Amino acid sequence: MEKFRNDTGDDLKRRLSDFLLHRYPMNAAKLVASDIRVSPDTAYKWVDGTAFPTRPDHLARMTAVYGRAFLDAVFVPIVQDHITLREARLEAQKRQIERDLQALDEDRRALSSRT
Repeated sequence: MEKFRNDTGDDLKRRLSDFLLHRYPMNAAKLVASDIRVSPDTAYKWVDGTAFPTRPDHLARMTAVYGRAFLDAVFVPIVQDHITLREARLEAQKRQIERDLQALDEDRRALSSRT
């Protein structure tokens, strides 16, 4: 299984906070609480970046209320990280395969010269 960067949880909180503060420059926690139907305390923790929604119904309401912009701002960077890590792993495997093929060719040439 691929390993994501260690700070993914903190990154999620920061990206959510940034998204909410951009959407609601004033009275963010109060407006989030109203839109998502959570307590003001819960909304405040999301806005200040100390918590991230863990309940599926909260995430579903956020997706319904904020749409694609929410998903792009908060979750797409994780997918991008995964793609970058996978690409790096595959490139390393490709280089190893190329070295292995070169070694096989050298072995073939060495055998051919003996006959």
